[in-house]
Amino acid sequence: MKKIIFSVIVLSLLSSSVFADGNAAIIRQLIKQCENSLGVSIRINQLDDYRSVRRQAELMANMTSQQLDWYGSGTWYVIEMKKSTLRGSQRIDEFERLIKSALDQGSFVSRHLKGDAVDIAPSSDNVKNWLKNNSISVKDETVDGMRCWHLQLE
Repeated sequence: MKKIIFSVIVLSLLSSSVFADGNAAIIRQLIKQCENSLGVSIRINQLDDYRSVRRQAELMANMTSQQLDWYGSGTWYVIEMKKSTLRGSQRIDEFERLIKSALDQGSFVSRHLKGDAVDIAPSSDNVKNWLKNNSISVKDETVDGMRCWHLQLE
C-alpha cells in the first residue's frame, strides 16, 4: 500500500511539471523521500534550485577538457572554452560571456541553468538504486574526477 501511495505522489509531482522548467524542487523532494526511506543523509552540493550563469562559468572554468566535453565536445562554445589560456577571474569572465552568448543563440548549456538538475555528494549503491527506481537519472561524475552525482528526472 505504501508503494502505491508513493507512486501516486511521484506521478502527480511529475505530471504537474514534466513540461516545465524547474524540476529541481521535485528532485529535492525525492531526495528527502530517499533519505527517509533508507535512513540516510544525502548532501546536496548546491544551495539554489537554479544555478546562475556566473556560477556555471566558475564551475566550467575549473574543469578539464574531458569534463568540458560533457557539454558537447563539438559545440562552438566548448571548443572556445577549451582554447582559453586565461586564468582566474579573467577566465571566469570569458566563460560567462561564452555561456551567455550560447544561451542568446538558443544553445542548451546545462540543466542546472533551467533548474532541472541537482548535484549531490556521491553516496551508496542503495541510494543510487533507490533514485533510479524512482524516476531520477543518476550520472556519476566521479568517473571524470568530479565529486558529485548529477541528478535529473528521467
